[in-house]
Amino acid sequence: MPAQVIPSAPGYSATQYAVIGSYLNKHGSRFIRHVALLRNGGFIHNGMDGVEVWHVGPPLVAGVNSQNQTGQNPVCKPDVVGWLALEAQERESMADWLAEVDKEQRPLGNLTLWQQYTVSLDPTHEWHRDEQGRPLYRRFSCASFVLKVYEEGLGRPLISISDPIQLPEVELNTVAHAYGDMVQREPMRRRINLEGAPPWRIVLAGYVLHALNRLDTEIRTRSHSVTGVKEAEFP
Repeated sequence: MPAQVIPSAPGYSATQYAVIGSYLNKHGSRFIRHVALLRNGGFIHNGMDGVEVWHVGPPLVAGVNSQNQTGQNPVCKPDVVGWLALEAQERESMADWLAEVDKEQRPLGNLTLWQQYTVSLDPTHEWHRDEQGRPLYRRFSCASFVLKVYEEGLGRPLISISDPIQLPEVELNTVAHAYGDMVQREPMRRRINLEGAPPWRIVLAGYVLHALNRLDTEIRTRSHSVTGVKEAEFP
């Protein structure tokens, strides 16, 4: 089903692993600041305080293990929703992928929390490694986490990102809408692998909703090509 802005009433009966999008907390903004996976299917409507999700905040919370480690029960304000009709076996495959990521041991605490996070599309930045180069845990942004669940867990890449040149360039002010004013500081940008001078080619959360704003047959047969930074907003 094409992605939808969630109405106040009557709302939607959404399926497990639907993608929930939250707007920037600014009156009238249609900028999607965050995306997450609906943890369980259920009825959702605009105005809810939040729905239970798996996501990357940070921290990453993808299952019971990371939930217990972080002491968090993540919720997401439901402004927009998009989903693909899934078979039971497909949901099981996605659950298996989440379980594997959930097992990985990630650092906690204010000083190390952002070590879990990366906005880079460079494969060398995906894994955090020890001093011997051994992979310890995977790193994601909120958007890349959702994309990887669909690509690797389901086998359906939602967006064409194999070559970053396929993505539009994003200026610093737009990145700040997504991550807050902290990215105005270069040390923070380096921490999340946003390196060099702007603009950058990264995946913004809104792109994920546009990728789902298509018929199921389209989603299943071809990846979405982002047409411009305007897709950071939905609709």
